[in-house]
Amino acid sequence: MRRTTMIAGVLAAMLPVSARAEEGEPSGPPEVEQGAPTRVTLKVLIIRGSTKGTTTPALAAWQKRLDAYRYTAYQLIQEQDVVLDLKSRETVPLPGGRSLEVRPTKFEKSGKLRVHLHVLSNKQVKLVCADYAIAPGGDLTVGGPRLEEGDALFILIRH
Repeated sequence: MRRTTMIAGVLAAMLPVSARAEEGEPSGPPEVEQGAPTRVTLKVLIIRGSTKGTTTPALAAWQKRLDAYRYTAYQLIQEQDVVLDLKSRETVPLPGGRSLEVRPTKFEKSGKLRVHLHVLSNKQVKLVCADYAIAPGGDLTVGGPRLEEGDALFILIRH
């Protein structure tokens, strides 16, 4: 029994750090290019897509991007600036008891910011668990969690 435990420990130690990390969690120290910033400000917009009503005027800058979806009206539910250090995490509440966890992981040589996102249900089940790269001045739209009456939730993140 002791030999089996020791062999399992040695095999685990031989795995890359990312293979031992919790599924979907970036691991290790922040990866920062020489001279790259270690803090980032992200604008997070929580949006309701609907087939009824009109679009909130504050969303005019994102209308072209939102037009790619099947909804005809978009209401801004929440807008928040989030300032984070690399590898730190911020939780943003979402409608229906859901939550968004956003975690910047590194700056790429190209200047893109790598972020890790979780969208959690009201029971803390991961609905979305993914890594994205956002160009400076660029944005990312994550859509899909359904709301009542056929509406959908969209999360827009601007770097």
